[in-house]
Amino acid sequence: MMANWLVMIDPPRHTALREVHDQVFTADLMASARPVSEKLIAELLADGVAAGGMDLVGQFADKLPVYVINHLLGLPRADWDQFVAWSRALAATTEPLLTSKVLRAGQEAVQGMSDYLRPLAAQRAQAPGDDVLSGLATAEANGVRLSEEELLDSVVFLYQAAHPTGTGLIALGALALLRNPDQLALLRADPTLLAGAVEELHRYDAPAQMNDRVATEDMELFGVPLRRGQLVRLCLASANRDPAWHPDAERLDVTRPNPRHFGFGHGLHYCVAAAVGRMQSQAAFGALLDSAPNLRLTDAKLRFMPSASNRGLIALPVEF
Repeated sequence: MMANWLVMIDPPRHTALREVHDQVFTADLMASARPVSEKLIAELLADGVAAGGMDLVGQFADKLPVYVINHLLGLPRADWDQFVAWSRALAATTEPLLTSKVLRAGQEAVQGMSDYLRPLAAQRAQAPGDDVLSGLATAEANGVRLSEEELLDSVVFLYQAAHPTGTGLIALGALALLRNPDQLALLRADPTLLAGAVEELHRYDAPAQMNDRVATEDMELFGVPLRRGQLVRLCLASANRDPAWHPDAERLDVTRPNPRHFGFGHGLHYCVAAAVGRMQSQAAFGALLDSAPNLRLTDAKLRFMPSASNRGLIALPVEF
């Protein structure tokens, strides 16, 4: 499956497949996602507002990215929570060390998603709508269209790319603001800082901690010899706090100019839906600050994911 993910493919094969995706993930699509995302955010926060608090992970951040993808794909609302469970099981398989139980659950999730999406994709190819699944099923670039397996694997990758990172950014960002009340106060006082603040939160405590690359030729990197074909594990979180890029890089600063980070990749493999990710995060933080004027942590002990590659919280109980 991963052999068909855009992020795992290089040119020349990557070129046409990327163009197919770029035809689908247009500026108009990104813009259309905002009002729907804002509605979903309000729905997910409503129970917390009524109860005076909630688990920001389980009741909000873990669902929102999957709900947005489900909407973009045009999936029936009744099935959305099943995709949350499938996507969560898939995300757990990306760790460098896996138990057989986790791997088996991930394989079952991929099978479930594929079995669900296969007939739906065939239907959309014959009678397309204005959704992402229809677009991926019908788009063509330089005579190339996605095969059935490429299409299914690309849709599965949407969840893998957006769910753990989107959930992690919202939860870790909320925690960072609560641990830095001066920055939270700045953001409340001036909502125009929100767009830059999301970039800073992504830089400051990144959900994607590490990534792998393969050396395409013999080289020397930072004084270390590498052989062609050798695996290199890059620490993105460390790069995001590189003092050569950002003075006082260990400090959260929602007013920081141009807070650069690797959250959406770089260059050839830059995230095709980065605009949706940014919009979703900005809308989520904006609505959370509006809905919870007294947002604060509870006395519950924070629980982080037992992960080397992806940073995130298992739960984040807060009071409003």
